[in-house]
Amino acid sequence: ASVLVLWPAARVGLFGPVGYSVLAALAHMSGQFALAYLLFIPHPGLLHLLPVLLTVALLFGVVSGILARILLQYWPEERQ
Repeated sequence: ASVLVLWPAARVGLFGPVGYSVLAALAHMSGQFALAYLLFIPHPGLLHLLPVLLTVALLFGVVSGILARILLQYWPEERQ
């Protein structure tokens, strides 16, 4: 699910490391949730967890994006 979201986002090129991380985290959580609902627990009560899970995905997407941005500052430039 993340690749399906990140590929068009990368082609647009409007996002930085934090934006890509948030998009990936939300897409990943949405894909996992959809499969869990469709394959294992098709109960409407499961939908009450979706806002909590997406909030956690957003939080960890921001954290991993900030870490990626910090690490990219120290990444050596490519030699041509």
